[in-house]
Amino acid sequence: MCLWGQDTDVFDIIGSNTTSYRSYNTASQVIASSESEVIIGWRSARKDVPYNNIYLQKSDLRGALLWEKDGTPLCPYPANQDNFSLVSDGYGGVVVVWEDYRRGGDLPAVYAQRINLRGEPLWGRDGLQICEQAGAQRKPQIVTDYAKGFFVVWEDYRRGQSESDIYAQRLDLGGNVRWRKQGLPIVTAPGIQQNVTVATDENHHLFLMWEDFRNGIYWNLYAQKLDQQGNYFWTAGGLDIFAGVEENHQNPAAVPDGYGGLLFVYQKYSEETHGTDIYRGRLRANGELLFHFATCYSQDEQLNPRIVKKGSKALLCWEDRRYGNWDLYAQMIRLSDGLLEWDINGVPVVKTPENERDPVVITATSYGYQVFSWLRTDGEGTKVFVQKLNNLGEPAWNREGKVVCEYSNQQTEPAILADNQGGLWSSWTDSRNVRSAQVYLQHINGNGLPLLDARGVELIAQHTDFNARLANPTLIAARPGHFFVAWEDHRNGKDDPDIYIQKLSDTGASQWRRGGIPVCMAPGEQNRPILIDDGVGGVIVSWLDRRNGRDDNIFAQRISSDGKLLWRSDGVQVCGAAGEQSSLRAVPDGKEGVVLCWVDARSIIETDFDLYIQRVDHSGEALWEKDGKPFAKYKGLQVSPSLVSDDKGGAYIAWMDSRGEYSNIFVQHINEFGIYEWEYGGRCLVPMPHNQRNPVMVRNFEDDLYLVWQESRFGDGYEKLIMQCITPNGRKLWDRNGILVCNFQGRQARPMIQGDAGGYFWVSWLDERYRASAGVQLYAQRFDIGGTFQCRADGVPIGESMQEWNDYGIAINRNGYLYLTWNQQVASGNRNVFYQKLYDDGNKKYGFAGIRIGGETENQLNPAIAINHDGTVLITWIERGEGKKERMLAKTAK
Repeated sequence: MCLWGQDTDVFDIIGSNTTSYRSYNTASQVIASSESEVIIGWRSARKDVPYNNIYLQKSDLRGALLWEKDGTPLCPYPANQDNFSLVSDGYGGVVVVWEDYRRGGDLPAVYAQRINLRGEPLWGRDGLQICEQAGAQRKPQIVTDYAKGFFVVWEDYRRGQSESDIYAQRLDLGGNVRWRKQGLPIVTAPGIQQNVTVATDENHHLFLMWEDFRNGIYWNLYAQKLDQQGNYFWTAGGLDIFAGVEENHQNPAAVPDGYGGLLFVYQKYSEETHGTDIYRGRLRANGELLFHFATCYSQDEQLNPRIVKKGSKALLCWEDRRYGNWDLYAQMIRLSDGLLEWDINGVPVVKTPENERDPVVITATSYGYQVFSWLRTDGEGTKVFVQKLNNLGEPAWNREGKVVCEYSNQQTEPAILADNQGGLWSSWTDSRNVRSAQVYLQHINGNGLPLLDARGVELIAQHTDFNARLANPTLIAARPGHFFVAWEDHRNGKDDPDIYIQKLSDTGASQWRRGGIPVCMAPGEQNRPILIDDGVGGVIVSWLDRRNGRDDNIFAQRISSDGKLLWRSDGVQVCGAAGEQSSLRAVPDGKEGVVLCWVDARSIIETDFDLYIQRVDHSGEALWEKDGKPFAKYKGLQVSPSLVSDDKGGAYIAWMDSRGEYSNIFVQHINEFGIYEWEYGGRCLVPMPHNQRNPVMVRNFEDDLYLVWQESRFGDGYEKLIMQCITPNGRKLWDRNGILVCNFQGRQARPMIQGDAGGYFWVSWLDERYRASAGVQLYAQRFDIGGTFQCRADGVPIGESMQEWNDYGIAINRNGYLYLTWNQQVASGNRNVFYQKLYDDGNKKYGFAGIRIGGETENQLNPAIAINHDGTVLITWIERGEGKKERMLAKTAK
């Protein structure tokens, strides 16, 4: 079964519906911003604007667009912008360099800008000019220096249009240049130096390789290595790799070898094969050529080589015309001696009668799989395809690869609940309807068979003439035996989502009117609904609300079991304070009301982000301070709250707090009257000189609390999960510094926790123990009341060849069995919802891989692919629709 890369909802990068501009958009790039978000950049030519400008957009894993509608402009200066390059700033934002034509004519200069995680420019309104020098500076590239700074490299024409040199600069996070003001010359030899490939390693070295025409006869390959201070390791002016051999060597690609040296590939013409062939080589740390071999001797042309390092090996890929049309071939080589691992002339990634061009290759893969993306052109147009090979060079899918987008069923954003009968419920967002995304539901019995329509139950059927986009479905069980589903709904306005809700029977049948009931239709955006059971057959919905037109506030509504709104129209305001409210959490108060907490920016200048809490009773009245009661308000961040009801009108809260030198986990209990039961500001759970984050919490049958969080006590980049049990009065029951969830190698992140009625609990997490070969995987472990693991010591891996992850959900039934749901791509190329059941001993009900429960034709151009730290593969492309209108689209893949 194929378990990499699957389609998600297709969403428009420029806006959730057709852009408000008529525009022509090209040259997309995408990078990871965080574990759960990506940033996409593109060049846009918009109606009535006489310039090509660069725009940016941030998306979360559900396709929600987080920055300005139609994209955030990188630089508003009225001039053309071109040839940009992106890199993550390491703090959720991005640093961009580009060619800027504000000097006029054909004299671009290199500019840079840093955009923070909220889409705000940090280096001035119009960016920073990297090099204030006469002549053109072109084709800038930017890479991290792995030390909170960046290397920028460009082609420089300060000596005239016929004399191109290569210069570099180093920037810090504040936008300050660290090397010579006019740039550090990498090479200023006579003639043209061009087509530079740039890479860095974790020892803060900058590597460059380029085509050099200084002899005026042949293109030779030169290379250079620098440290953070701009010192050259190799020959000044560049290392002549082949010592002036009279041959043309072109189109290099290179990656650090991990030992201070460089792996590289290039192409050159061969008299023997009467075409261009692919060659490979490796330079030692001192610049000595360790090996140099031909990679492919086939007839005709082999072009555009790519290379990526993979542990002790390297993967090569190129375009190949040995059979008359363009195919893609690949080869695996050994790092130590450069010897081939696969067939002598490479193995076909894809071999069809059509033309396959522009390969992209990555190796953050599962169980040794290599992942490829490319463009296929046939008589009907151009589309994006993907494929993977195993470590033997064998395709995991059909020989033609998988089309990324071709009117197929697509599922995303799963939610899951156990039905306490050995089965489960799952809901997901599905865009099988070309006009819109939809929410679907399925009920699976204990044997893994669907109990509803095999296509799923469509919850929403009402649409207007525009694209009715749906997002962020959330699902809960209620008494007696029914369910509620709420979601964001765009049916009443392109950029104005409302909150809708539907009640379902235990067979999945809608109980209220077709299309659901509007919870709130106020002006402005309503988003990210949260549901809780009110305890008497109804539900309380809370959400973030932008009806004031400025920032997100918090509203809530209570709905009876027969679908009547019990509080005032469009909800009661829980918090209307100035500044954003975010990271909303809600739990029942045990008395038909709700306790809510959130991250609040009302005092961001004085104390940064703070945490507030409020209780709303059964009638919709707020019981504590107006706009919420602060329970952690200190200089520094208080974020990532986890909330658990005490069933007596109060709640327990855990959060990440950086009031000191480190971010630690704090806990607090607030009673039904809004009084802190423990010391003001909360109690630091494990006061260690290491960063802690992402706490999650659950209560057991004795009212003790199990907590799990990420901690860096074992070193940055090697976070482990720590857990602790505390009593209702805050006393720790386990080791004073907590217990490791899993002591296996690698980083663990994004924990979830669920407990059962017997005091046992499950912890699930994303695990990087086999990241080099298997990417990020989902694991789970069961513990008893004393914190002793019940399954295999290193945790239970979920599914087969999962690779990188998007959202996942967990639920536990009365027997302590764990159910998990996730997304992954299947053989059809679609992204489907999968699930798995674990017994209390960790054995799996549905084999190793789990069970699948779920499944426009245009020209698609300029694909870009990235994997974020969360492991989601996201592909963007330009789609040319009817009337040649351009749209920027994206989808995630597994």
